[in-house]
Amino acid sequence: MILLLAKQIDLGRYNEVLNLANRFQVRLEMIAHIDWATTDLSALKPSETLYISAHGSNSDVEGRAPDKLAEELVGKGLKDGVAFKKLKLMSCGSGITAGSNVPYCQRLAAALANKKGPKNAVVVGFDGATTVCDQGGKIYAKDTKVSAYPNWGDFQTKHGADYALWNQKAKSLPCGHQAEFLNNARLLLGTPEVKAAFEWLYKENAAYVKDRKAGKTYADQGKSWKK
Repeated sequence: MILLLAKQIDLGRYNEVLNLANRFQVRLEMIAHIDWATTDLSALKPSETLYISAHGSNSDVEGRAPDKLAEELVGKGLKDGVAFKKLKLMSCGSGITAGSNVPYCQRLAAALANKKGPKNAVVVGFDGATTVCDQGGKIYAKDTKVSAYPNWGDFQTKHGADYALWNQKAKSLPCGHQAEFLNNARLLLGTPEVKAAFEWLYKENAAYVKDRKAGKTYADQGKSWKK
């Protein structure tokens, strides 16, 4: 299942989630939002990974400290005894150590156990400054933020205005269930201007992707599974 947290879903989230959904041949229950009444994490299956799509850092994910996010997840049914494969945080810096803080993914795993969530949850965070999802729905960590690319000015000149326009449109669209999300995503991402902008980003992101073996961090190094 892919779970969204943001109140306003921006263009990047639509793109990321649609790519991931296409990778897994999206099912009716695949895409959910923390605010949707129909979202039920207790229905996760032993073979499923829970992907959380959100902006984040070492300190928070979509403005939520680990305890807060754990409470919301448990409130949506992710309680102790739910048998699922793992939880993967598709957010920047969720697997890095910063200052006195251990990685967010580790703190979330501990918070879930303390809040009556799964006591042995496998939580994965990405240990680059940024995470990206490619056209095939594969997620990578990279060390360089997009705004620090040497040719970022080129993107702004060629695509910046169109991207900003469509990003604002994305945030304004109502989205109350999976079908609405998919309709919005296909509308937004099918426009020539948006397609051209993401093609530029895909090409440039590839130059900054970390070694895949070093691109993610498990909350417990002893608990990991192959895809």
